[in-house]
Amino acid sequence: MGVVYHAYDPVVKRDVAIKFLSSLDSEETELISRFEREARLAGGLRHPNIVTIYDLGHYEGRPYIVMEYIVGRDLETVIKEKQPLGFDQKVEIMLQICKGLEAAHQKGIIHRDIKPANIRLQEDNAVKIMDFGIARMGASQLTRSGYIIGTLQYMSPEQISGEQLDPRTDLFSAGIMAYELFTSSNPFSGGGAVDIMYRILNVRPQPIQDLPEEFGSELNQIIIRAIEKNRDLRYQSAKEMAQDLEEVHFYLKTLKFKPKVAGRIPAYADSITQNISMEQVPVARRDPNINPTVAVDMPHAKIPTFGQTIPEKAPRTGVGANYSETGQILIRDHPTSRKFYFLGALFALLFIGGLIYFASRNSTQQSPPMVINTVPPGADVIIHNQKMGVTPYTIPKPTDEAVLLHLDGYKEKTLMVSAATWTESITEKLDLIKTTPVPPPVVEGRTISVTSQPTGAAMWLDGQAVGVTPGDAKIPDSKTHELVLKADGYTELHQNIDSTTADKLNLVMEATAAPGNIRYSGDYPVSLFVNGKASRGNQLSLPAGTYTISVRTKNNAFIRYSKQVEVRSGETTTIQQPAMGILNIKANPSNCKISIDGEFVDDAPIFNLPVQSGKHIILFNWDKLSKKLSKDVQVEADQTDTIMGVPND
Repeated sequence: MGVVYHAYDPVVKRDVAIKFLSSLDSEETELISRFEREARLAGGLRHPNIVTIYDLGHYEGRPYIVMEYIVGRDLETVIKEKQPLGFDQKVEIMLQICKGLEAAHQKGIIHRDIKPANIRLQEDNAVKIMDFGIARMGASQLTRSGYIIGTLQYMSPEQISGEQLDPRTDLFSAGIMAYELFTSSNPFSGGGAVDIMYRILNVRPQPIQDLPEEFGSELNQIIIRAIEKNRDLRYQSAKEMAQDLEEVHFYLKTLKFKPKVAGRIPAYADSITQNISMEQVPVARRDPNINPTVAVDMPHAKIPTFGQTIPEKAPRTGVGANYSETGQILIRDHPTSRKFYFLGALFALLFIGGLIYFASRNSTQQSPPMVINTVPPGADVIIHNQKMGVTPYTIPKPTDEAVLLHLDGYKEKTLMVSAATWTESITEKLDLIKTTPVPPPVVEGRTISVTSQPTGAAMWLDGQAVGVTPGDAKIPDSKTHELVLKADGYTELHQNIDSTTADKLNLVMEATAAPGNIRYSGDYPVSLFVNGKASRGNQLSLPAGTYTISVRTKNNAFIRYSKQVEVRSGETTTIQQPAMGILNIKANPSNCKISIDGEFVDDAPIFNLPVQSGKHIILFNWDKLSKKLSKDVQVEADQTDTIMGVPND
């Protein structure tokens, strides 16, 4: 989409990144609109996990944005090169991503292209979300019909299906990214675009195996819930997902092992409260309507899939139900009281873990995995109505299960697996389904000869192109069908045809009126708004009529005004630049943000800024001092004025 330069801003003395649009094609107005919207949307976001946008402008007719320069590496490189990251680092990365997404979603902004390449990991492990260039504000429709924007392997089912999107689509992409971060592989990667789309819509990924035993179940539940195909079963907000990740991260940093008691504060924490007055105990903010986490056998969980019935309430996952916020604060604030509990729990875990290890080792030695093969291979393996994989498929340990084998074009077969008759390998031959070919139906129809004025118009019958005029339109039956003629410079002509229509049609198309032009004449590039909607460039082509044109810029100059303009067919109307003055804005101290007439312009100092003549309100804002100052200024045409802001004025 763009080329990015590393640059230096000498005014504020900081490194910046400047992103230019790679190419400018007068026909690709959508691409340019997306590029400019990236700055407008992301420029309103202020969050430590989102890249900061400083400026938007044009240089030699090419739009650009100036953004925060970030030293670090993108997450795609980290995953592909399998660079070393600790388990707690990976959890913290996903936590920061969710916090950044929550900030964007609170502003009504959906990123729509969350993927590792758009995540920047800084040297101090702080995360930045980049490239809001294809973000969507609310329900605005910028893309062409049927045109999907995003990266296929990280798209949500509703993105692929062309449904209306909401913030939950970003959570699905974040879940895929989390899966890939912990496994170094994408759960939906396939041989081609069609295969990937099929997997996203229909295949449930296997739970991650190589996770620390203490937290594997909790983290798997978080990721599996994030990539639910039915979005009503996913996290409903990035805040919910961040809360579960934050609790996992809390136990990683504080307890070092997962809690074993669900639904209440542990016994040792109860003993702590006996020595603390009620005024010292924080008020727990748990939701009483959320049930405690229930252990889930992930490979056999009967979780509704895409398109199935939705339960009334999807339970919250993660470790959040095991300790309340009160319990967490008590644990954190009283390390001495939990010392002996940790030691006892640690010895107990080591003892029980040893027993489990030797038991599983002996069990593994006695019973090897079973491999299910089919002839032909590639059959779906379905257990408890959930697709587990395709043949050859490995069942790791003895179990009693009914396994359904399904392959298109073959009869389904049910295989009963029993621990009593366990074997290393089993092969099932699938039988072909015999079908009798059905001959195509005989369709009786008629042909209508179509001519038009002008000739050469494109003909469409029921939405399908059938040639140009003069030509024939074949009607398959006696029902009513729609014939549409299209030609440049003419209004589309719609004609219903049926069994009563004459064998020859001569259709006359109506010429469209020539548009008029509006041209802006001035020294600075501006944005033009037509009846409140943004348009690109200094010249517009519009149908005849009266329009309210707003002229705005705040990059190289500050201009704000509107006027009504009458557009006449075939004529050009010119809007002149207003009278301008020069304004210097200084502040002491200088770490101050400057707004003109309520709109942020830049940090102080600002030198030689062309400003539309007239009365303006200058707002000085010292964030760190929590102080503001408002001053009125009268800008005179062709004159230079200086205004100084001091907090105590």
